[in-house]
Amino acid sequence: MKLLARLTDIVQCNIFLDNLVHCTIVASSAAASRASGGAKPPTEGGSGRGSKHMIQQFDSIQKFGKDNVGAVINSFGAVSKGAQAIAVETADFAKKSFQQSSSTFEKLVGAKTLDKAIEIHTDFLKTSYEGFVAQSTKLGELYASVAKDAFKPYEGLVAATGVTGKAAK
Repeated sequence: MKLLARLTDIVQCNIFLDNLVHCTIVASSAAASRASGGAKPPTEGGSGRGSKHMIQQFDSIQKFGKDNVGAVINSFGAVSKGAQAIAVETADFAKKSFQQSSSTFEKLVGAKTLDKAIEIHTDFLKTSYEGFVAQSTKLGELYASVAKDAFKPYEGLVAATGVTGKAAK
């Protein structure tokens, strides 16, 4: 408990909203002398290497946090744009499909013979199937593009960490 009291005399920590901790070494010679057993603290003529290293580490953590936030924002923007494109494509296909169905219904009502009605219905099924396959392919490409664009901002972060993507054996 006494050690904890001594450490709190030397180091003051503040926690910010961005979940990073910023520590400041207090230049109190009495508190530093008590905690170090009489040795000079780094801020009073010592090397200061420990505090500089600590500050550099905090700066690198803060930069990494900013990079992550930027990547998340860019990823969210890519997903948003992709979702809009998918919604537009789906709405256009639904509109075109409804128009085609209405046109086919009008042709069926006007058909004079059963053979003509079967021919109209067969043509409708064939064009509907072809349109569905084409639309499914287009949507699949859009989804793949959205996934690729959503993860693109993270490529730089992964490269910075040195992860190769190969599973450890």
